[in-house]
This record gives sequence, C-alpha cells and structure tokens, in this order.
Amino acid sequence: MKTIKFAVCGCGRRGAAVTRNVLAALPNVTICGLADPYQDKAEDLAVELLEKTGHKPNVYADYETLFEKETPDAVFIASSWDTHVPIAVHAMKKGVAVALEVGALYNEQECWDLIETYEQTKTPFMLMENACYNKDELLADAMTKDGCFGEIVYCHGAYMHDLRNQLAYGELKRHFRQSEYISRNRDSYPTHDLGPIARILNINCGNRMVSLSSRSSKARGLNAYAKEREEISYLADTTFAQGDIV
Repeated sequence: MKTIKFAVCGCGRRGAAVTRNVLAALPNVTICGLADPYQDKAEDLAVELLEKTGHKPNVYADYETLFEKETPDAVFIASSWDTHVPIAVHAMKKGVAVALEVGALYNEQECWDLIETYEQTKTPFMLMENACYNKDELLADAMTKDGCFGEIVYCHGAYMHDLRNQLAYGELKRHFRQSEYISRNRDSYPTHDLGPIARILNINCGNRMVSLSSRSSKARGLNAYAKEREEISYLADTTFAQGDIV
C-alpha cells in the first residue's frame, strides 16, 4: 500500500505521544480518526496534528462510531486497560490490523478472545511491548546472543518509577489507573520486566515458562502521599488493593 490509514483509540499521554512522535512522522501514514471517551482530549490532539503535521483526523467519542464512519487499514490502541481487547477484537473482525499497547490483557478469558479472533480472521495483530525495543534492552539482547556473557544462568529485571502523582490525582486528571489500584492487586506491567528477559532466555523459541508467581507489599504509599496534600486528602483513608512494591 502506498498510504496506510491509521486510526487511534485512546488519546491520553501514551496515545497522544505515539501519534505525535511516531505515526504522524511517517511519510506513508495518514491519520484518519481519533477516538476517546474524553472527546476533548481527541479534539486537542487533532488540532495539534493539523497545525504541526497537516493530518486532518476526524474525532469520535467512542470506537464503535469511529469504525462505522472510517475505513482504517490499521489502528493503534492506547485506551484504558479494560477496553483494550474489546476494541482489538472489534477491529480484527473488520479486517483492521491492530497495534495494541502494553497492559493489553485484563483477564485470562481475554487471552483466548484475542487468540480465537486472530485464528478466525487472520488479521495482523501485535502487542506493542515498548520495553523490549528500548536501546538498553536491545543492546543486552544483542550482547547475549553474541556470547558476551557466556551461558546465562540468572536474570533480574525491574520496572521502577514514581507514579504517586499520576495515581493519586487520577480522578482529577481523568486517568483510569487510580480506580485500577483501588480494585486490583497485580503486576500491572509484567512484560516490562519480563519481556526483555524472555528474549534473552529464548522463551517460546526453544525455552518456556514453567510457572510464574507475583507477590506484593502492603498498600501504604498512596495513603501517605495523599495525607500530605489537601486537595486529595480524602484518599488518605481509601483502601488500595495494589501493593506499593510488586
């Protein structure tokens, strides 16, 4: 195809950044539509794209309308975690290639939903695990395969950064993660710490995971953070399911 028409579902920080810095910069891509339940986020991104890159995407409040009105060749999905798979399945059934952001699968059934939809439609699909493609991780993988470290017998991975501001102000900033941390306790991004290691260990390329387990500390950090800030002090007594360290 000379030109690929891309749609974007989810225009928050990640969706906007990838659209702005990657998709809009490709010479053979046209961004035809943006969808976000917070329609003003999609509208702001559309204005920015028009002013800076010349793309003229239409804006929608939901993905169903986007796919009804537009005929994209591919879609980049960077919406809230619980909507990733429903949007991906909807797109694949329409023959729209899917690039799905990290945190793709919300439960085990959604794993099967993706697999079964792909087997039925053969629509191209990829999990956009960004941590596997950072320069440091690619360098480590190349050095391993080049024999620089000899036989690999142990790997240690981590994904560490301070998210307290983003999480504690989630309701005010209209960010979905706060509700997730209140209701669920898990390793939210296992592919970040395990993805590069899986490449080094040839997981699913001759080796395989036999078992996985996850443990977390108590949830205390967000309560302490909120207690010190008047505008979100109501969160000081909120019970967070998500542990501070996983």
